[in-house]
Amino acid sequence: MKQRLIVCVILIFWIFTNTYGQDVYEDLLYYYPFSENGNFLAADATGNNFTATLTDVENTTDRFGNQNSAKQFNGESSFIAIPFDPAALADFPFSYSFWIKLDSVGHVGGIIGNEWVENYYTGSWINVLPESISMAYGDCGFAGQQNRKSKSSNHFFLNEQWHHITCVFRDTIDMTSTVDEWGNYSMDMDIYINGVVTTGEYSGSGGSLCYDSNNVPQWPEEY
Repeated sequence: MKQRLIVCVILIFWIFTNTYGQDVYEDLLYYYPFSENGNFLAADATGNNFTATLTDVENTTDRFGNQNSAKQFNGESSFIAIPFDPAALADFPFSYSFWIKLDSVGHVGGIIGNEWVENYYTGSWINVLPESISMAYGDCGFAGQQNRKSKSSNHFFLNEQWHHITCVFRDTIDMTSTVDEWGNYSMDMDIYINGVVTTGEYSGSGGSLCYDSNNVPQWPEEY
């Protein structure tokens, strides 16, 4: 059965340049407050003019009860697409940050991706798994564990509660991660849930982060 997935508010995607004392408004690439009354466009508050296009997305209230301050996805055909720009396809280090609310634990699907190519693993993305959050990046190979590196949190989401998620893709090597066939480790990846870094497990044996820049980045919400 298709489940109504996500109410998502305030998506931020930024280059992460300093671990300590980071100003979250510095080096922002996208920032979507989702404060529009309409259901067709979402303004990028950074001034970078990455106006997003909404498909089958509804307005709803945010975690404070403010109307028209969050977006609800139907779990079937909803997604938000951002315009293509090679400058937005960041190399390490970078981060994603957003608020999310699930209507049921056990939902599986994508939340955010900065590039999506059918049947391939390209760019970076964040997924919801049955009992955790997962972050990953691909090496432009066919979809399979051999062409991605992932980290999944050891955290159980609660129904009908807001969670703040930050996923940090660092430019350092994590020597505890899975080693690929060439002896390479994953880049360091951290998942923060409600401001607390979580433990997690690495998987996949893909190579370096790769983009197929001929494709338009989007956040698929079709399950």
